[in-house]
Amino acid sequence: MDPEDIARYVRLAKQAQLDVVRQARRLLDDVKADAALRTVQRTAQTVGPMLQAATKASAMFFEQFTAAMPPNWRPLTNPQIFDAVELMAGTGWSLVWTPPSETVVAILNAPDAEARRSILLSVEGKVLVDLEQLLDEIATEDLLRLRNAAEESRQAYLSGFFKASQALTATTLSTTLHEQLREKSHAKVAKMFRAAGETEARVRDFRWIAVQGAVAKALDDYHPVTGRPERSDFNRNASAHRVKEPQYRQVNALSGLMLLVSVLVELDQLAALTSQPAP
Repeated sequence: MDPEDIARYVRLAKQAQLDVVRQARRLLDDVKADAALRTVQRTAQTVGPMLQAATKASAMFFEQFTAAMPPNWRPLTNPQIFDAVELMAGTGWSLVWTPPSETVVAILNAPDAEARRSILLSVEGKVLVDLEQLLDEIATEDLLRLRNAAEESRQAYLSGFFKASQALTATTLSTTLHEQLREKSHAKVAKMFRAAGETEARVRDFRWIAVQGAVAKALDDYHPVTGRPERSDFNRNASAHRVKEPQYRQVNALSGLMLLVSVLVELDQLAALTSQPAP
């Protein structure tokens, strides 16, 4: 065998070795891929039911969340909804049930408090009609006397007696909290209501918790002797102890009435849920 033949055989041997290595690596890759596929299949068999359960739970959550939304909040985006809840807790205003959704958005986008108040007063006619309809729907016997007082406050507002309306609203709100919660201390009620927003709760209670946040703000401390601190938005304590501006003014008579009606509606609906037979 001459040197050229030897060189040719060496090259062929090296090529054959390389081919074997390539084939082995390809086979190992195929085995790995197959094993990975089997792992994915096994995982899918395990995770599949979990994903289905999660999807079902998610659908139930959004169904309950939507049901918990008052009609005037359903056109809002989720960020707007939570902005509305935050505004309620920061002002004592209730934006639940009324005003209309476009007004809620305008209020959320208002550059300052005075602009916000002007926006609310600009739709007072619609708000008062909504409040009348909401009061008409209250059917719980223990709430009927309070509903009638709220309607009288609404009538006083319609007649232009804003101070009379605000004073009656403040007293009716106090009576509602005392009678329905069996708690004489407004400070304790405020603390309890603030805590409600910081604990886990059923989705269907979302609206009621939002209203509680507004009530807690409306119960902020006020010292009747010093008249401090000034309360620009509706405040139960300031309304009860001092007849003066900036507490006593038209917009506070309206926002206070909105808050009172929201509380009565929520209590009425909670009573209806409690009276339903267990499934």
